[in-house]
Amino acid sequence: MSEPRVSIVIPNFNGRRHLEVCLSSIQNLNYKHFEVIVVDNASTDGSVEFVKAKYPRVKLLVNAVNLGFAEGCNVGMRNARGQYVALLNNDVEVHPNWLKELVFVAQSDPRIAICASKIMMFQNRKVFNSAGGEYDIYGSGHDRGLYESDHGQYSRVEEVFFACGGAMLVQREILREIGLFDSRYFMYGEDVDLCWRAWLCGYKVVYVPSAIVYHKYGGTMEALTVQKLYFTSRNSLCSILKNYSFKRLAKACLRFLSLKEGEMLLFLISERVNASFAILKAIIWNIGNFSETWKKRVKVQMSRKVSDDRIEQRVVKESIELRRFLSGYFPRFKV
Repeated sequence: MSEPRVSIVIPNFNGRRHLEVCLSSIQNLNYKHFEVIVVDNASTDGSVEFVKAKYPRVKLLVNAVNLGFAEGCNVGMRNARGQYVALLNNDVEVHPNWLKELVFVAQSDPRIAICASKIMMFQNRKVFNSAGGEYDIYGSGHDRGLYESDHGQYSRVEEVFFACGGAMLVQREILREIGLFDSRYFMYGEDVDLCWRAWLCGYKVVYVPSAIVYHKYGGTMEALTVQKLYFTSRNSLCSILKNYSFKRLAKACLRFLSLKEGEMLLFLISERVNASFAILKAIIWNIGNFSETWKKRVKVQMSRKVSDDRIEQRVVKESIELRRFLSGYFPRFKV
């Protein structure tokens, strides 16, 4: 197979401490035809000066304000020249074969729009951060395999609901059809939304276990903060409102709201009022922005080629959040 040009887009906000590991590992890739685009979101830690001085071949785009992960990636994708775009967190180290493996699988089937990497913890490289993403009927998207030790359970190429935006490969031409990230998301959930739209347009999202990345999980934000809880709740509801068919929309919203009601009550009982308020604030945001969301929904529904019946075959039929709570994930919440 040919080696198509790839644009590696790295959004950065005050990530100077991470950039050397990330950019140096990219230099060691067993792949020749790529460009690196660092999109800086108005950093104040010397990130821009560092990249200019040490990595002069990197294309550096500097935003005047912090546009967030979603729009930061969009800026990079709009300036990309590659046939494929690889989105990458700044706090990762890539395996030398990472990009080659992603491209190999992407080229194997023209219907593959997006490829997900095998993301392992930076400090313990036998523990998963993400083996592709799964989505449940309550409207929550989660990294598959999070905190699991690697025993070969995610060792085959397979379709997944979404790819983690911290290390994904996208066909650039397909982005013209499905669109870029929703810039309003700022951070979290934009990858779920993008991949959902790809599925609705008849494309595939595929996990590639041989494309390995090591991620400093929590390097840019703790496992769960109030801010993260707000954005994940807000953006999850927004994706439901945009992407479900009208036939299933009401039921999907009721499921989501019932789960969030339970979470709010749980946080109140545990005297974490700020966390409960973050969820309420997320719901209120969706009410206030309903008009803009509905406009985007109309575009999504007009372009869809796949029914919700087929989409829901890929949806987990239980609450992933409840499953993780029962398995002891809740004590990790830092709210």
